Amino acid sequence: MTLPTNELTKTEASQGGFPPAGGVAAMAQSIHDKQHNLESVVNEVTTKSESELTKEDASKVMSAESRAMDGIRPPKGSTSAHVQSVADHNAQAQAQVQPQTEGQEQAKQE
Repeated sequence: MTLPTNELTKTEASQGGFPPAGGVAAMAQSIHDKQHNLESVVNEVTTKSESELTKEDASKVMSAESRAMDGIRPPKGSTSAHVQSVADHNAQAQAQVQPQTEGQEQAKQE
């Protein structure tokens, strides 16, 4: 049987006034907060189109996903891995466009 975080807190508090640090309620709240943070970061990043995703976005998602997994690096196929792949592709595409654009600007100046 699983209890919502607030019920765990009430149960533990009734045993001594306040829920103990490191108790079940504190752990449940921590897990909830980490998952909520991950959800918020993913929602923020996914409001962008894939062509707008940056390495900074990928870093935010990986950090939040890692925290939600108690510090474990997210595995292949995870949300952060996908965002990282798209961001790498975008960075490569941007790097290829910049030299062409710079060359065109130099030709115009000559």
